[in-house]
Parts: sequence; C-alpha cells; structure tokens
Amino acid sequence: MTGTPSPALVLLLAAAAAGAGCSQRDQDRAPATGNTATHASPAASAKTTQAPSQASATKTLLKPGLWRVEGPEFNALSEQGKVYLCIDAASTALIDPPTPAQAKCTTDHGSPKPGLYLGNSVCHFEDKVVTTRVRIDGDDLYFRDATIQPLPSDGESGEKISHFAERVGDCQKDQAPGTAYTQAYGEDVMHPVELPESLQANG
Repeated sequence: MTGTPSPALVLLLAAAAAGAGCSQRDQDRAPATGNTATHASPAASAKTTQAPSQASATKTLLKPGLWRVEGPEFNALSEQGKVYLCIDAASTALIDPPTPAQAKCTTDHGSPKPGLYLGNSVCHFEDKVVTTRVRIDGDDLYFRDATIQPLPSDGESGEKISHFAERVGDCQKDQAPGTAYTQAYGEDVMHPVELPESLQANG
C-alpha cells in the first residue's frame, strides 16, 4: 500500500536523521583510542617529534655546596691532600666551565633522561680542536673528559684530560662560595687556599 506519509511520520524520520548526524559528528570530535599513531594528524605528529629536542636543550645545573674535585689544574693542591670547592649558582663555572667565547663550538645536549645529563661539544680554535664530553649524575656527581687535537692533525688521538667532582654536602658557615680548600689525608680540618690560576677568571 502506497500513499502520502502522515505528518507525524515525517517528523519522526527527520528527528532520527538529525540524531544520526549528531552522533557521527560526536564521533569525529572524540579522541582516537588504541593505536594513536594511525589517527594522529601531521601537526600532532610534528609536535611529538619536536618535544624531545626541545627538552634536550636544558642542561643540568650543579647544586650549590661543597664539592671534592679532581683534575689537572688541582695537581699542585692535591699534594696537600683532598681538594674542595665551595660553589653557589654564580660560581659553578669553577667546576663546569662554559664553552669558550673565542672558539666556534657546537653542542649536543643529548636525550633527556631523569637524573642524568649527557652532553658533547666540539670547539674549533685556530690551533686545535677540543672535544668535550660531560656527564652529570643527579645532584652529586660530575664528569668531564676533554680531548685536545692539535692542528694540523698528525693522525694521533690527541691529549685527553679528565675532570671529576663529587658533592659532599653544604658549604660550612665559614666557607665562602668561589673558594678552594684542602684537607690533609687523615685530618678533618679544611684550609682555604688560593684558586689555581687557570680558574681565577671563573671564580
């Protein structure tokens, strides 16, 4: 049997179609679930890719306090015993120097890892190339290896210099930031000493 549908039926069909359309639009707006890689937009994917490089640009800062240090610039002081540096935020360069302004340097801060920083830099001088690797573990351990390659290169691996620092606690009340101290082996007393000449500009 055919005929003209009643007005009530027409309204019912229209409402059903409208509901289906809203349902479809809601699905389009709903976040994808499961394997998001297949549903992510190119813009979202680009942001995800860029995030690690942005985070890796942050270098771990050394925590202020008293640090026991080892390195070639402290060789003379180490004859008197253990060597310490009291540092604050303004004197961290005594342990972790910045890249030299007179050189062309490129730095890779590595991938960000919780509690760990791994960075590499290559600095070109007129007479040498210095490759530096820095590792900072949490708040209390610092390592730096620098390889100096003279120019023109003779094919040798170059001279390697290693630095180490370990935070042992807060500076004592009578210890000023930017000051070096020595402690004779087997003794508890620390004595202030003059900074090595190579570090005086960073103090």
